[in-house]
Amino acid sequence: MKHDSFFIERAIELARKGFPRATPNPLVGCVLAKNGKAVAEGFHKTFGGHHAEIVALRKAGKEARGATAFINLEPCSYWGKTPPCVSALIKAGIRSVVAAMPDPNPKVRGRGLKSLQKAGISVRVGVLKEKALELNLPFWTQMTKNRPYIVLKTAMTLDGKTTDYQDKSQWITSRQSRKILWKTRSLFDAVLVGIKTVHKDNPELTSHGYGRNPARVVLDPRLTINPNARILNTKAARTIVVTSAKNDKKFEALSRKDVEILTVGATGASFDLKEIMRLLSIKSIQTLLVEGGSVTHGHFVQNSLADAILWFIAPKILGGAAAKSPVEGKGLALNNALAVKNITLLNQNPEQLFSLPLDGGQGLRPYLRPRSSAERGGGQGGGDIILRGSLREDGLKWPLLEI
Repeated sequence: MKHDSFFIERAIELARKGFPRATPNPLVGCVLAKNGKAVAEGFHKTFGGHHAEIVALRKAGKEARGATAFINLEPCSYWGKTPPCVSALIKAGIRSVVAAMPDPNPKVRGRGLKSLQKAGISVRVGVLKEKALELNLPFWTQMTKNRPYIVLKTAMTLDGKTTDYQDKSQWITSRQSRKILWKTRSLFDAVLVGIKTVHKDNPELTSHGYGRNPARVVLDPRLTINPNARILNTKAARTIVVTSAKNDKKFEALSRKDVEILTVGATGASFDLKEIMRLLSIKSIQTLLVEGGSVTHGHFVQNSLADAILWFIAPKILGGAAAKSPVEGKGLALNNALAVKNITLLNQNPEQLFSLPLDGGQGLRPYLRPRSSAERGGGQGGGDIILRGSLREDGLKWPLLEI
C-alpha cells in the first residue's frame, strides 16, 4: 500500500531505540496510523516492560479504533512477562496490521498473524523484510540456530600477522583502535577468548568506561586459569569459564570469585563449540564478540560458527613464517572457503588513506601519495583500517555494530 514502507521504516527507527535494554527480547517499534497520518507510536524500551504495540495503543486511546498498526515484527501471541499483543490489538479495534516479518520465535511463528486474521483484521507481511531482519539478526539467530550472533574480531598487520616472530602482539594496532574496540565491546552481550589469550595477555575484557561491560567467556578445557588473572578479579562484569576438567579445589576457588563454571564435554583440548554456543544462548547471550587468538578463531571457522568479521588492520608489515595469522587450525579447502560479503570500511574513506593529486608536468599523470602521519592522525583508528563484513549467505549485517 501507499504508506506501508514509510511507516515500517519509522517502526524500525523506533525499534532501534530499545537497544540494548530490550534484549534478549527483539527490538520492536510500532506506528498506529489513519488516513496516511500517524496517530501514535511506541517501542519496546526494556526487557520485561510494555511491548511496542501496547505503548502505542495506550498513547492512541480511542483513536486506535480503525487504525492500521505498522510493526517491524509479527505481534506476539502468547503470555510471557506481559500479555499477548495480538489480544490487545484485537480489543482496541485495529483495522489492519502491516508487519515487516514473521516472528522466528517457535512460540509465535505465524500464530499471531493467524489470530489477527481470524478476528477479521487485514494482515500484510514482508514490507522492508530484509531491513527488519538485519536489525534483529541476533534475535533471529538465537531463535533459528540456538546460538548467539557471532562476530570474529582480530587485529593484524597489512601482511596478515597477528603477532611478530617472537609471538608478541602488544600492540599491533593504535590506541585509537583500542578505544574503538572498547566501545564496540559495549554493544555485545559477551566477549569470548581462549585460555591462551588469558595466559599471554592477562586482559580485563571490559569496555573501559565506554559503555556497558559485556560478560566474559573463557574457553579453558583443562582449567589452567590463574586465580590472579585480571578477568577473574574485575567484578565489573560477569565471567563464565568453560571447562571439561574436574577439579573440585579449583571450582571452589573460582566460585568464591563469583565466577560461573560451565562444564562441557571435550575431546582432548577441543570442545563441542556448538554445544557451548547453545548453552550461552540459553543464558540469554544473543551477541558474542570472539576476541580469541588464531587457534580459537580456527575452531569457530572450522565449525562454521561465525556470522560476521571485524578486522582491525594496522599499516605495518611484520613478515616471518613463525608470526601468526588471524585464523589457524586445519583450515578449509579453497572450494570451501568462507566468503566474506558486503564488506564496508568503518573508519576511513579510500581518499583518507591516499591522496591522488595530478602531476603538473607532461601528461598530467595521476599518482598515489601516502598521506602523512599528520594528515592521517585526525581520523578514527589512528591510521588503522577497520573492516567489517558478513559471513552469511545473504550478506546481511547487524546495523547496530557501529563505531
